[in-house]
Amino acid sequence: CADMQAAPASPGKFFGNARRKPVLADHEAVSDSKFRFIDFHINSPAAREAIFSPAIRNFLHQVYEAPVLAFQSLLFRVGSQQRMHQDTAYVVISKPYKLTATWIALEDIAVGSGELQYIPGSHRFPDFLFGGRHKAWVKARDGFEANDAYIDALYQMAESQGLPVESFIARKGDVLVWAADLAHGGSPITDPYATRKSLVTHYCPQGVLPGYGLASPKKHIEVMCDDGCFVSSKNYDLSQYDGKSMLDVINSF
Repeated sequence: CADMQAAPASPGKFFGNARRKPVLADHEAVSDSKFRFIDFHINSPAAREAIFSPAIRNFLHQVYEAPVLAFQSLLFRVGSQQRMHQDTAYVVISKPYKLTATWIALEDIAVGSGELQYIPGSHRFPDFLFGGRHKAWVKARDGFEANDAYIDALYQMAESQGLPVESFIARKGDVLVWAADLAHGGSPITDPYATRKSLVTHYCPQGVLPGYGLASPKKHIEVMCDDGCFVSSKNYDLSQYDGKSMLDVINSF
């Protein structure tokens, strides 16, 4: 949280997204309620420590039986209010079912703050294929109507199987880990003054490529930041670390 509060003082250091537009994390951008930090783990040692905490790291190593790559993170101050979805529809990797995510509470989460919701068992839903072929949604190819139909289908499958929507009312430091296809989203914010500080990270085993690595393999750089733990990013130039451990250059942050 301290790094997040200090970020606007170094606007060239952190990157974010506001109203679906990429921006540098300066004071004006961060003041927007729709702003969220992207890949905060690249320039924040505290964030890397959190996303690769011993419990998370050990669990993912057991699941993957391989080194772990954190290839995307999203840092929130307030609830996203995002509709129910599965990450595989929007987060592309070369092997979709190898995707794992963590949601870390950076404060005690209050009811009404846009708390995280999820549908237990939804990771076993039959695949919804856009255009009858594609696991991931592409706006230009599929359009918003297909996206709406997909989200409606999630609720319909949950209802047909009698699966409830549950809320994660977390305490500071609690972590929710989910498999690739667990349906989740942000509940409506009913308390406009409430924050929901949280850090979401997407992982895959090393050897599986995120979508941006598939698009530009030569530009895809994975940097070791701990034993068996690697990071990459679409939004930051990691060429200075190519072939080095992040531990070797940590003082440059």
